[in-house]
Amino acid sequence: MKVATWRGDARFTLDEAPDPVAGPGQVVVDVAAAGICGTDVHATQGLFPWTPPMIMGHEYSGVVRDVGRGVSRRLIGRAVACEPSYGCGDCLHCRHGRISQCARATRVGGFAERAALPVSCVHPLPKGLDPVTAEREQWDDGNNVVALEPGVVVAYERNTHTINKMREAGVEAALITPT
Repeated sequence: MKVATWRGDARFTLDEAPDPVAGPGQVVVDVAAAGICGTDVHATQGLFPWTPPMIMGHEYSGVVRDVGRGVSRRLIGRAVACEPSYGCGDCLHCRHGRISQCARATRVGGFAERAALPVSCVHPLPKGLDPVTAEREQWDDGNNVVALEPGVVVAYERNTHTINKMREAGVEAALITPT
């Protein structure tokens, strides 16, 4: 499969990489759309503590291609929004839902044809909504949301701050939390 690898500064290369395999508790997603977030841009400017080489793109969606042991096969073929980071699960940051602060966080970039993720990091989109239409947006506080249609937004966040801001702005919003 092809991946876009960040090599430092503003340099990227298009590379071949092995196809990911779904391990226990994981899914493989065929990436359909990946956005360029401000965090990606800031990393290329040296303003975010990421070290190349790496596959960026942390706002992406796609279709589940395969599932590993312990994951329902009913997910195969489902359009999903992907949460590209997962933490160790043990540290204080993880226990409080601040995965991005986990020193042992794993990031799985979406600038690739496919990605293997824990099933807890994929969120099925409503039936009939294709992953490309599930356009990613970002609110002032940096929390990511998916715009389902004009004025209807679903947030994949662990706090309600973003949802409350959207509702105050007159946007119909729903919070989806990992189970």
